[in-house]
Amino acid sequence: MSLYDKYFSSKNKQYVYSLLSDLILKETGTDIQNNELYLELYKFHYPKIFNDFSSDSLVELNKVLLDTVGDKVLAGIRRSHREKDITVTKSEHDPKMDPLSAPLRDPVKARKRDISYRNIYSSYRDIAKGHRYDYDVSVDDSAETVCLHKITVPSEGNSLALPTIQVELTSQGESVKIICCADETKRVGDREYIVYSPQLQVDLPVKDSKDSKDSKDSKVHIRLLDQRGSCPVPESDLLPITQIKRIDSKTMCVKSGAVGTKALSVAKSDIYGLYENGEYSQTLRILKIQGPYLLVGDFPLRDNVKYSLMNLSLQNHLVYT
Repeated sequence: MSLYDKYFSSKNKQYVYSLLSDLILKETGTDIQNNELYLELYKFHYPKIFNDFSSDSLVELNKVLLDTVGDKVLAGIRRSHREKDITVTKSEHDPKMDPLSAPLRDPVKARKRDISYRNIYSSYRDIAKGHRYDYDVSVDDSAETVCLHKITVPSEGNSLALPTIQVELTSQGESVKIICCADETKRVGDREYIVYSPQLQVDLPVKDSKDSKDSKDSKVHIRLLDQRGSCPVPESDLLPITQIKRIDSKTMCVKSGAVGTKALSVAKSDIYGLYENGEYSQTLRILKIQGPYLLVGDFPLRDNVKYSLMNLSLQNHLVYT
C-alpha cells in the first residue's frame, strides 16, 4: 500500500482524530470528538498536510497533522475560555496516551483579560496593489495576534454573496482560512451588506515574539474567498481624475477617466474618498453626475498631485480582537 493510500485511509483519519480528541480532552477538559466545527477544521487541513509536507513516513505526517490542527483547536478553545472567563487546569500528560510521541505544543493558559476590538477597512490598503478582496493592511502596533470577530461585505452579486465565505489571513509566514457564516443583512442607502461571523475563532500571530516592542510593522494579508476557496476579482472601485475645475467656493467639477476601455459606474448615493498620490485625503459626496463629469464638494488643489476617487461604499470591514 502506498503512503498516499495509508495516509488517506479511513482508518488513519479516524485514528489521528481520535488521538487528537483524547489529547485535547486531557489538556483542556473539552470533548471535541463529535464537534462539527473542529471536525471540519480537521478535514480542511488533512489533505493540505500531505501536499505541503514532504516525508516518506506516515508517522511523521501524522505528527505534523496532530501539531498543526492541535494548535488551531487549542487556540479556538483558548479564545472561548477567555470570553467565558473559564480557567483550565492542565492534568499531567500520560505518554501512553500518545503513541506518536507528539504532545501538543501549546497548553491552554486561559486567564481573565480585557478584550479590545479593532477595525480593518479595505480602503486602508495600498491602492496600487491588489483589490478589495485581496490586500495588505497594517494592524494596531500593539497587537501581537489578531482573531477575526466579524466581517461586513457589500453584496455585489458575485460568489461572495452566499451564506458562507472564507477569510484567509496571512502574517509572519503563517496563514489561516476561516469559514464564516452569514449572521444578518443590513441595508445602508441603496446597498445591501452581509455581516459574517467565523465558525471558529483562531489567533494569528502578527508580530514575532522576538521582535522589539517598538516594532511598528505588523502587517496582515487578507483574502476573501468563496465557498470553493476562490478569490473573485471585483470590478474596480477606483476612479482616476483627469481634469479638475473649481466652480465656486463650495463646489468642484472633476472628470473621471475610464479604466482600460471600460468606464466605471458612479452612483450618487455612494460615498467616495478622495486620494492624493494614493493616500486618503477626505470624504466626498457626488452632487451631480453628467457623463464623465462629476460635481463634488470642495477640496484643496495642490501641485504635483495625482488625484483619484475610491468608492468607499464598496469596501469590506473586519473587526478583530
